[in-house]
Amino acid sequence: MLKLRLLAEAITRDIAARVAVALVQPTQAELLRAVDARLGMDAQVRQLFHLLRRTGNAAAHEVQHGIGYREGLEALRVARELAVLVPPHLRLESVLPARPLPTAGRP
Repeated sequence: MLKLRLLAEAITRDIAARVAVALVQPTQAELLRAVDARLGMDAQVRQLFHLLRRTGNAAAHEVQHGIGYREGLEALRVARELAVLVPPHLRLESVLPARPLPTAGRP
């Protein structure tokens, strides 16, 4: 769960950097709000980010978090959905050039 939360944080930081959202040591929730304010995220995408954030926080900070197999599987589904939904939703390809893919044998 914690790793999925970290994935959502990394996606959010990447989006923030691409759209020039700069905050000094923001929490994940603050960064999400700033990105949402800049881009007007779809409600579904925003909800998926917050679900991973809350579930990851519960797993990391609460002893009796009650997160089991089903919740873990649901978090995996949500993380996959975010990875599929976010780039098209934000249309980053039209705003910035695509990143070149690394090639084998090159540093």
